[in-house]
Amino acid sequence: MWNVLFKRPELSRQRTVWPKALILPIVLLMGVGQVQAQSATCFRSRDLTPSTNWSMAPSGSVFKNGDVVGRTSAYAQYYVPIAHGETIRIDANGQIVSNPYRAVPLSGMPGLGLIVRWSGYSSTVTLTPVGPVAPSGTIISSSQWTSMLQARTTANYTLTQFYSFELVVIDDKVYRGGKLTFTEVDKVRVLIANQRGTGTPQLCVDGYIDPMAALTGTVQVPELPRPALPSCKFSTSTLTQSVTLGPVDPGQIPSSSTLRPSGEAGQNYFLIEGTGCTKDTKLSFYFTDTRDTATTKNYLLTSNPAVGIRLFYRGEYEPLPFGPAPSGSWVPQRYAPTLGPATADGATLTTGFTAQYVRLPNKTEADIRPGPLEAAATFVIMYP
Repeated sequence: MWNVLFKRPELSRQRTVWPKALILPIVLLMGVGQVQAQSATCFRSRDLTPSTNWSMAPSGSVFKNGDVVGRTSAYAQYYVPIAHGETIRIDANGQIVSNPYRAVPLSGMPGLGLIVRWSGYSSTVTLTPVGPVAPSGTIISSSQWTSMLQARTTANYTLTQFYSFELVVIDDKVYRGGKLTFTEVDKVRVLIANQRGTGTPQLCVDGYIDPMAALTGTVQVPELPRPALPSCKFSTSTLTQSVTLGPVDPGQIPSSSTLRPSGEAGQNYFLIEGTGCTKDTKLSFYFTDTRDTATTKNYLLTSNPAVGIRLFYRGEYEPLPFGPAPSGSWVPQRYAPTLGPATADGATLTTGFTAQYVRLPNKTEADIRPGPLEAAATFVIMYP
C-alpha cells in the first residue's frame, strides 16, 4: 500500500484529489513502525528503586572508622528483546580509594564514604552465563571496569539487577552526621548493553546507572546519625571552688610586668577535674572576671584597688587572659588552655592552675591598702 500511495502521483500528471479515507492507514502504519523500532532495543523499564527502607544507626552512638551508619538495597529493571541481541552484558566501574574500607569519599560530608555492592540478578526467563558472573556482595564502587554478568537466552525477557548501599565512617575524627549534602556524579558507573552474535555490544536505552547520584534522587538518604558529643562529668567541688592565698607584705606583691617567679609569695593552687570522659575529648577553659566581664586583661580585679590576682596554667610563664565568656556559637579569640584528648572512654582529665597576687598597672607599693581582699572568677569549659 505504501508503494501505491506514493507512486500514484507520478503515473498521472493530472491534479489528483486524495481520498480522505486513505490518510488513516498511513498514520496507523507509521505508528506500528515506531512501536516495532522501540521494542527492538533493550531499555530501562524501572529506574533504580529502593527495595528496603534505609536502616540507620542511632544518633548519639560512638562511631569508629569502618562503622556502617546507614544501609539499604535497591533494584533496576531492563526489558531485553531478543531482536536486539541474545547476550546481555553488565559492567561496573568505581574509584581507586586510599581508605581500607573501599568506600568512595563523599565530598561535602567529611569522614563519610559510600560502598556500592552488586547483589545479583533475576530474570523472567532462564539465562545461560557465557562469562564470569560476579558473586553477590562484590564491591563495585572501588573497582576498575569489572564484568558483573554475561549471559544469553533465546526469548524476550525482563532483567532485574540488585544493588546494596552502605554509608561508612572513614574518618571518625571529622564525621559529624546530619543532612547528606553532595553532588557527586560519574564516580560509580554501571553499563548495561546487549550483543548480537560476535558483534559490538550496543548500549541499552538509559543503559547507564549512576548509583552514587541516586543517593540524592531515587534512593534518597535520610538524615545521617550524629555521633555522641564529647563529654565529661564535673563534681560540684570542681565547679565551685574557694582558693585562699597566703598573707604577704605589700613589698612582696610584684608589678604586673614581672615574671611568674617574682609572685610566688602567698601563691596557691587549684585543680579542675573531669571524670568519665569519652575518648578523644578535649577541654578548653575560658575565665571571666566577675567584676569586669567585658574587658580582656591578664588579671582579676579584687576588693583592693591596687591589687589583682593572676592565674597561670600548669608551668606556663604567661598569665591567663580574662575576658567575655563564650556565648552560643560565639567563642572568644583569646588564648584558652586546652586539656586532652582523653585516650579512652571513661578517662579522667585533670589539670592545675596557680593563683598569685599582682600589683595592678599604674599602681605603686604605697597604693596597696593592707587588709583582706577577695576576687571572683567564672570559667566556661568547652569541647573544641
